[in-house]
Amino acid sequence: MRLTVPFAVLVALAALALASCGGKSDAEQAQEDACGAVTNIGKQVKQLRNYTVLTVTTDKVKANVSAIKADLKTIKGALPDLESSLKSQLQTATNTFSSKFSQVASNLGSSISLQSAANQITSAGIQLQKSYNQAFASVSC
Repeated sequence: MRLTVPFAVLVALAALALASCGGKSDAEQAQEDACGAVTNIGKQVKQLRNYTVLTVTTDKVKANVSAIKADLKTIKGALPDLESSLKSQLQTATNTFSSKFSQVASNLGSSISLQSAANQITSAGIQLQKSYNQAFASVSC
């Protein structure tokens, strides 16, 4: 019987050590996810902005738009676990950018000629870059 008490104590201590060792809190993980998504949105917007008639394809634009949608979803999913100041910054920024993104994305692909489509994508990229800069400039990730 003497051996089971120390063994039980060792098991409990080992479990406690494992639980506290190296794990991130929900708030830390949420911040990492949200800030990573903000960074990725910036990369996607930059790609959209830099397309030319020679480099743009429908698949590339669709991939950028899908990635931005996924990143916005990631940010929104992380909001409940974030610290209050970052949470409010990201809520405001995400709402601002999302409305502009929806407006611009809905207009993409509505042109007939290749030149017109390229001009439309360039314009959309510029608009999204401005919106991204304005929306996320005050976010302190």
